[in-house]
Amino acid sequence: MEHIKDILFNVVDAIEQKKEDTPSKIFSMWESVVGEKIARHTKPYRFKRNKLYVTVDEATWAYELSQKYKRNLIDKLNKELAKNLIHDIYFRIGEINIRNS
Repeated sequence: MEHIKDILFNVVDAIEQKKEDTPSKIFSMWESVVGEKIARHTKPYRFKRNKLYVTVDEATWAYELSQKYKRNLIDKLNKELAKNLIHDIYFRIGEINIRNS
């Protein structure tokens, strides 16, 4: 018979693993969800407390995405995750790795 502390440890461990998997899942599906054009100019770098943080290579892209497309991106990402995990996206201007085409 399993002790309650062992059961609780297993439950907490499973929850922590799911939390850790979420950012990698979001990062790996980013291009397929947002499309190649947006992905060339963006790179998600952090997911914390239901907020996704994305680096954008130019101010014009940061403005367009935050003003016109943020809600749509959140909806598409949450639909792909099959959960309402992302509540907001924050865009910052910075350097991103250029992907080979």
